[in-house]
Amino acid sequence: MHFAYVKNELLKRKRRSAFVITGIALSISVLVAVNALADAFMGAAQKPLQDFGTDIIIQRNGDTPDDFGGATLPCSQVIITAQEVESLKKINGIKQMSTALLMWVFDGEDYSDSGSFVIATGIEPGLKLGPSIANDWLIDGTGINPGNAGIALIDSVFAEQKGIKAGDTFKISGYPFEVVGIVRTPPNSLISASNVFIPLEDAQNIALEAKNIPDYKPGDINEIFLQADPDNLNEIINEIKTAIPKASVTSAESFIQAIGGIAAQSRNFAVIGSIAVLLFSLVVVVKTISGNIMERRNEIGIMKTVGWTSNDIYRQLITETFIQSLIGGAAGIGIGFLIALALGRLQISVPVAWDIDPFPHFMMTDTSQKALDVGLPVQISSGLVGIALVASVAIGTLSAFLTLKSINRIKPSEVLRYE
Repeated sequence: MHFAYVKNELLKRKRRSAFVITGIALSISVLVAVNALADAFMGAAQKPLQDFGTDIIIQRNGDTPDDFGGATLPCSQVIITAQEVESLKKINGIKQMSTALLMWVFDGEDYSDSGSFVIATGIEPGLKLGPSIANDWLIDGTGINPGNAGIALIDSVFAEQKGIKAGDTFKISGYPFEVVGIVRTPPNSLISASNVFIPLEDAQNIALEAKNIPDYKPGDINEIFLQADPDNLNEIINEIKTAIPKASVTSAESFIQAIGGIAAQSRNFAVIGSIAVLLFSLVVVVKTISGNIMERRNEIGIMKTVGWTSNDIYRQLITETFIQSLIGGAAGIGIGFLIALALGRLQISVPVAWDIDPFPHFMMTDTSQKALDVGLPVQISSGLVGIALVASVAIGTLSAFLTLKSINRIKPSEVLRYE
């Protein structure tokens, strides 16, 4: 391999080299940008679930309660039986599960009076999944531990409205609870926000006594939070719907579809866009290399005359193209990264469907659909960088191979005849 010759050719034919490098750089920058954007949309869709450490939320929709006095279940979160919860444990791919019992509690006579309304959630203490993660949101006091009873955590906004502090006693449907801590609920936790968090067993005891939850049985819940194998998420969701009839299953894909538009098609767009720009780059590079070979006909003819074989010339050409491809790929990754940084300043609105919003819609003063404003978490992963480099080298190498036949057609006798 004559590396000095390779260097001279790259520097001597700057215009041809620039065409190859630019063609590859542009295609790689688009590949990096569209794939980073597709990943960012999926990351934004996962934001509402990330505060709860969950991949899947399971609920069951039912009928609007007939009476709103005391404790009742939201119409979007009716009973899931203890037996149905057990059936989920047979599904492969579920890594961890947390259950909760969310209740609406109307202690006043007028159910439209928000001043007498409380959202209370029974949690499984000790788990880092679902609303059980509330212990991590503490800003004052202590958390709820396994085995605790008769204690509560209060959301900071609700506590300020009601003048509640750690050490106070707060009643839920007539049951007294000692307030042991104040928590600040993260802004993206709208999907399972609560005013009060209490031990699950306490919430289940309230449900057993509530006149407006007539079908409740010991151990029943109405929210399930799962961590699942991301590679088999669709299969797991299908099995969940079989195990729990009429289940409402929410995942990141649910939020992607709710966002709609380019977000919903971002992955397909990334695949199609990547293929299109790589083919475009391949055409540009092939034409550039072909033109380069035609410019060097005389030179190649002389090389063959003095003993260079076609394979020697192939190796030289492939080495030149390989170096150009690496430079173009690196430049493309840099440009794509800058585009990704610019896109990272954007925010998108993630709609929150009514059935996963725990707040009663009939008490909302604003009838518009609730949504979370989420920044696009654009980043360039090491995997994407690797794919981009491989793609750039593949384009250059394939382009070189596609033009090698033209070297075989160059005959020294024909070339030298006109010298």
